Amino acid sequence: MNITPAFKAETIGLITRRLIPFLMLLYLIAYLDRSNISVAALQMNADLGLTSQMYGLGAGLFYVTYIIFEVPSNIVLARVGARRWIARIMVTWGLIACGMAFIQTAHQLYGMRLLLGAAEAGFTPGIIYYISRWFPSSNRARAMSFFYIAAALASVIGLPLSGALLNMDGILGYAGWRWLYFVEGVPAVLLGFVVLKYLPDGVGDAKWLSPAQGEWLSKTIAEETARAPGGHSAGWQRAFTDSRVWLLSLFWLLQ
Repeated sequence: MNITPAFKAETIGLITRRLIPFLMLLYLIAYLDRSNISVAALQMNADLGLTSQMYGLGAGLFYVTYIIFEVPSNIVLARVGARRWIARIMVTWGLIACGMAFIQTAHQLYGMRLLLGAAEAGFTPGIIYYISRWFPSSNRARAMSFFYIAAALASVIGLPLSGALLNMDGILGYAGWRWLYFVEGVPAVLLGFVVLKYLPDGVGDAKWLSPAQGEWLSKTIAEETARAPGGHSAGWQRAFTDSRVWLLSLFWLLQ
């Protein structure tokens, strides 16, 4: 098999077009559901009688369970497959995001934010892991840079959308902030089922790759994985005792 630079570029370009825009959409929805509490607060705090301290606690509790369940979630992902686990994460967090529309007290807010963090835990590193199974190391940074653009798009698109949803205040007797939570939670549930249909588990399941492309990509990824220091068999104890895991968790907490 003659592997030329043009062949490699064509293969990586095809993978990028098929996977990255969809993964960006998933990340945009995740970022939106995580951060829309800041817009909902414009009405929610007054309706529920929340002080600034109550609101700050509710917003921050998301990251407590997000960090606690991050490593266990990704261990499960590596065992059951990224496609199935990412779909599970999205459906679960979408349902909880919708449930935010029905909270009545500060303590219910705290509980739902803890559940939302637990549900979404593992999503972003799960996507990173999934990308690593499709892109050789020389192309991975570029793929990741496209993926993270979705966070910026969430602010550009999400904030005006969330503001518009607040204007639904009073429709069917519900406050605008309740509509905001419910409407923005629905796409995660729907996209969770789309993930099961659209994302292939691995290179061998990608019918849109030619046999030559699939063979080259599988061999390249396998060789890089074999050369990597350590693997996915490290287990729970090693994950929780690795200082790098705790350092990354701290970075995520301080975002």
